[in-house]
Amino acid sequence: MRRGIILVVLALFVLSLTAARVGITDDSFFLHDGDTVVFYGDSITEQQMYGRDIENYVITHYPNWHIKFINSGWGGDYVTGGGGGSIETRLKRDVLPYKPTVVTILLGMNDGEYHAYDEVTFQRFAEGLTHIVDELKQTLPQARLTLLTPSMFDKDVSVKGPAVSTYNDVLIRYGEFIKRLGIKRGICVVNLNAPMVAATLKGRQLDPHFALSADGIHPNEIGHTIIAAAVLSAWHAKPNITDVTLELGKSVTVTPLLLWPLLISSTKAFAVSPLPGSLDVFRVHATKLSAGENYTLVLNGKDIATLTSEQLTNGLDMRQYPQLPMNQQTQEIFQVTEERTEKWHSFFKGEQVGIAAKSDLPTKAEINALLAIDRWLDVWRSKAYNIAQPKPQTFSLR
Repeated sequence: MRRGIILVVLALFVLSLTAARVGITDDSFFLHDGDTVVFYGDSITEQQMYGRDIENYVITHYPNWHIKFINSGWGGDYVTGGGGGSIETRLKRDVLPYKPTVVTILLGMNDGEYHAYDEVTFQRFAEGLTHIVDELKQTLPQARLTLLTPSMFDKDVSVKGPAVSTYNDVLIRYGEFIKRLGIKRGICVVNLNAPMVAATLKGRQLDPHFALSADGIHPNEIGHTIIAAAVLSAWHAKPNITDVTLELGKSVTVTPLLLWPLLISSTKAFAVSPLPGSLDVFRVHATKLSAGENYTLVLNGKDIATLTSEQLTNGLDMRQYPQLPMNQQTQEIFQVTEERTEKWHSFFKGEQVGIAAKSDLPTKAEINALLAIDRWLDVWRSKAYNIAQPKPQTFSLR
């Protein structure tokens, strides 16, 4: 009996170790179920695209979680504030009321004033960003912060003219300060500038006119997808890697997580940056095929495409088939999130009904109105998670 008790205790101990290891694996992602994330920043954040892409990745790759994302970007903002009020107003109205557990901060593009580096301007930025970080750590001590370095300034397409030809070097120096601040304060820092520069260089090897921005400042859909991928990678997001191997006459059923909901234009990011590809892959390939023969790929009893044996042997990216039921799911999610973020922006600072579009000190009524709008938008959030639930998919070859 004593030996049996010892064995049971040992078994429970082993199980507890296994559970602990699983917990560590599951907890490696920076976000957790139930989090509230506020994206804070200037016009690049106000574009709502990298925030939308991050949200859609989380919805499809953690479909049993429920995380709330709120965009508090304001065009023209500095570390001291801007058109939406001083930094004190911005934090009091646009961050703190939501009691976020995660806050990302993307500032610096405007702070360098679009001219060559000078110490006075830099010090103003450094002091202002440090103030924001310390204020948030004091008022939201449990929140996890993420600092994003300034994104890329592209002098080759800039509307600012040749006077700012070295401005990206200024932003890189600002980014170096952000890294040092992150180390001092124990905060996650994500370098956005380097992967965007690398993607631009690679893109221009394929097309001399390739750019991640139309004006040198505001990223396009491709640029925002690279930003989102950089943040998700730094947050240790769980990669979605699905690889289905087929043989003629045999069906394979899988229940995969959905692919990352992106616009078709955004998927060009996969060709110029390794970051998105490390997060999201769904490939189908086949073995034991006869050379020179054509085959039909079938999904859930419906023909998808006629393909050569060489194509099937090399493998197919399932993202290229928008008619797939799972890809239609992802587009539904994209549309729901896009609708919600557009509604939010309209009520947040839109010209007609913007509640926060004032530079005065926020009133309790303004804050309550914004909170009520956010709660109303929970309907769209729930709808997106409902659509994201994985479904069985049966593949075969004919």
